[in-house]
Amino acid sequence: MSRVGLAAKSGWGKSYNTQLWLEKNLPDQDFAAILDYKDEYRGLVRGVAPSTPETDLCQWYIAGPNEVDLSSAQWAAILEEGGRLVIPRYRIDGDDWRQVVSNVSAACRRLYEDHPQAKILLAIDEAHIAAPQRGKFPEDTKKAATTGRGEGLSSLWVTQRLAELAETIAAQWDEQILGGFSSDADLGKISVDYPADVHDVRSRRAPPLPTELQVDGENLPLRKFEDDDGNTVGSEWVRSNDSGLLERVNTGDATMHSRHYGNEGQQLTSPYE
Repeated sequence: MSRVGLAAKSGWGKSYNTQLWLEKNLPDQDFAAILDYKDEYRGLVRGVAPSTPETDLCQWYIAGPNEVDLSSAQWAAILEEGGRLVIPRYRIDGDDWRQVVSNVSAACRRLYEDHPQAKILLAIDEAHIAAPQRGKFPEDTKKAATTGRGEGLSSLWVTQRLAELAETIAAQWDEQILGGFSSDADLGKISVDYPADVHDVRSRRAPPLPTELQVDGENLPLRKFEDDDGNTVGSEWVRSNDSGLLERVNTGDATMHSRHYGNEGQQLTSPYE
């Protein structure tokens, strides 16, 4: 991973897909900070949520009012001790949360100075809140996207509102994992080398698509699948990168080893390999 954007409308299975990507990449990381805005990734931490030893991927460190004033040096020390952390938000919002994101982002960059061979991952959920298009946000958050790669830092930016995410962040992505959208504003922010209308879930047909994005030769928009009880059991995404990768993937083809907590706190049943 380097600088990756993962985005889709609310209800598309965004946090589920994010956890799949975290599961895949966390074992290779020496340090990781997962800034968990909605407390959805606690299943990665053994002892905090039901999980097996095989999914003991992270430690737990809550960011509440007492942590807002922790410096980047203090966060770097916390990460150095914990290795890989899920950092859930607790009783803070707005500028306080943006300050935590900024200081943790700076801490990840500081770690590289002491560990130049280390693999470091920063994941920011609800990235449009941490780095909004309208309004100011801290410079260190921006630097995680613009200069982090040269400092040994990989980053994953997760959002349900592309239109509200700072363009300076999205412009730095060298890989994108995009699901379905139903907002013209969000669709208008998709910058890809294939027909972006494949992401418009309001339509039953898509314009002519590359073979990699077709479904049995048909030009179909991305789909979400539900069981008879209305539970989401899979959703389609397009993964593309600057090296020419282009593929249509379905989270219903997956296997998740940790427990995932969605908005309703229930475990999703579809695995992704």
